[in-house]
Amino acid sequence: DRQFSMATSGDYYDDAWQTLIFFDWDDTLFPTTELFDIRQLDWKDKSCEIPADLEEELKVWRVAVSDYLRTALSLSRNVVLLTNSKRPWVDHCLERFFPEALSMFGEALGLVKVVYADEVPECSSMRRTRSGGLRPLRTSTDRMDEDVRMKCTRAKRTAMNREVVRFYSQYPNQTWKNILSLGDMPYEHDAVQDVTFWRQGPSRERLRTKAIIVPSAPNLKEITLRLEFSRRMLPAYVHFDGSIDIDLASSKDPLYTLSQALEFPELLGVNFPLYAWGLKQETPSEEFMKEALKRLTVAVQEHVAKSMLSQEYVRDDRRRS
Repeated sequence: DRQFSMATSGDYYDDAWQTLIFFDWDDTLFPTTELFDIRQLDWKDKSCEIPADLEEELKVWRVAVSDYLRTALSLSRNVVLLTNSKRPWVDHCLERFFPEALSMFGEALGLVKVVYADEVPECSSMRRTRSGGLRPLRTSTDRMDEDVRMKCTRAKRTAMNREVVRFYSQYPNQTWKNILSLGDMPYEHDAVQDVTFWRQGPSRERLRTKAIIVPSAPNLKEITLRLEFSRRMLPAYVHFDGSIDIDLASSKDPLYTLSQALEFPELLGVNFPLYAWGLKQETPSEEFMKEALKRLTVAVQEHVAKSMLSQEYVRDDRRRS
């Protein structure tokens, strides 16, 4: 692993040891809406049989989410799954629908760390306002009670700040550099923006805040396709040398929105199915999706390679000056 010092670490903001990634769980990684609202499965009944057609779709989702998390873990030495649900909701979901993935989660280096926001000491008041269930509070952003939004945001903000401070304390005077948050609700978006806005770092610090909101309440095919898309886009998010604030939930043209934010015009030529963001009801054919994912893979690889080469030239110029 690369060794850093105060003098050199800023040049490697996108290194895995300098990059922190936050993911939401429900309807970002896990198909909560599909399983418990659309399919009406009883989340408390572990003996309930999964319908055959649903099991076939879950097989594809399992591959997509595990590949997605492995990619994230290759880009960051601290991938945090931050949820407003109540322990042990994440374990419960995995044990029932994807027990093989349990080994990917834990406190050890190289695993996805699960953090329950209401367990952070400063957020203990959240426990008194929550119902007895494990599931997080899910409500449409159009109907969201402002008090609920503030409480959920405050819980995630406090938990995020704790994780950020811990991560950027690997050596003396380490600066904050590269923080990505991705979720389907405004809580994590607002929380990460607040954490970095109020940061008072040294004058040499250059912090890149990357907040992305994806559409909420996806069906299983949508969330699976979205994970496939996002897995390929993660390197572009991490290596981008700047801050981004992207709301794909309200965008009518997600590819255009992403291409503008990431300075990535080639993304417009990918022709990725709008179905992934719930903008089209017709499911794209498997052949069309494969071709779109192939085009996306090539476009991102070329874009990231150019970006990293450009950054290396800048570092060389700095060393010579």
